[in-house]
Amino acid sequence: MTDDRYLWLARMIGLSGLFLLVFSGIGGVLLASRTAQRMKLFKGKTFTLHRRFSLLGAALFLLHPIPILFAPKTTGGLSLLHVVVPFTAPKQTLWIGLGVVAAYLLLLGQSQKLPNRFFQQHGEIEESFAGVVSNVRQ
Repeated sequence: MTDDRYLWLARMIGLSGLFLLVFSGIGGVLLASRTAQRMKLFKGKTFTLHRRFSLLGAALFLLHPIPILFAPKTTGGLSLLHVVVPFTAPKQTLWIGLGVVAAYLLLLGQSQKLPNRFFQQHGEIEESFAGVVSNVRQ
């Protein structure tokens, strides 16, 4: 593959991830509305679909720098270090640095949701929270 194709692939992966994150964000706002709460959309496939779009969009967004690593002529020899450490890239330092910071913020946001999603499926959070509340009231 040529460098141009790697860059095109990276852009398409990034744009797909961005589209899914925006779609998930708009869906989350709509699900939080009073109309959605009255219609009880949280229990069905709608809320699950919202969460899956969020995870898939985050995964695509975080994976989109990988094809750029295989295009050294166009990106000025971008290495894994430049993708992991903000503001160290030889070309387009500001934009790549902002992308790295955005990726860290996205990871932080998603990492706080993942344990809750896992434990809610198994019912352990509700039980432990009920136990803490009952101990506080006594």
